[in-house]
Amino acid sequence: VVLAWRRGDFGITWDEQVQHRYGQLVLDYFLSGGQDQACLTYKNLFFYGPLWELLAAIVERLSGADRYLARHAVTLLAALLAGVAVWRLAMRWPNPWAAPLAVAALFLLPRFIGDSANNSKDIPFAALFALTLLAGQRWLVGPAAWRWSSALLGGLALGALLGTRVGGVLVLGPLGLTALYRVWQLGVGAGIGVARLRTGCRALPRRGRRSVPRARGE
Repeated sequence: VVLAWRRGDFGITWDEQVQHRYGQLVLDYFLSGGQDQACLTYKNLFFYGPLWELLAAIVERLSGADRYLARHAVTLLAALLAGVAVWRLAMRWPNPWAAPLAVAALFLLPRFIGDSANNSKDIPFAALFALTLLAGQRWLVGPAAWRWSSALLGGLALGALLGTRVGGVLVLGPLGLTALYRVWQLGVGAGIGVARLRTGCRALPRRGRRSVPRARGE
């Protein structure tokens, strides 16, 4: 709330003009059906994912607001999304203090607060990284594990993350380790279940196998 209230007090950083221009060029690319390809040769920004710059350009054109106020509002939404994702991710920890402490640690970082309205690369990247971790954990652990809806949410989050910065591929490291651990857990659990089933079957009384007494002399 405080960040949204004071959004007009954030200045303009040295690279916001370049980022703004890049977002406009990306929007022109899609509006022209791929004919206007100026965004593909604009400085070195084609190395960066254009997702958040595109969203800021769309908001600016639809709202007619000042270009930098529109950009700051969109980037602030990413900062708030990061807080929500970190809260939900920390809620999976059994300690009730984990979530409030995690969010407090995030929003008390001077770099995070200082960049929360201006940095349209790192703030959305942090938010989508946390969201992808949350979606991956939801798909791998908990009551919604292995559901298609959880997989779809994780795929969308990962796609948005890579559409912001390709470095988001690093999120596959912890998620991959979690997946391997879960597969190992399921394998061990299945093995224990089969062993218990066999033990239980052996302990059952054998019915239908009555011994027939043999006659003498046989």
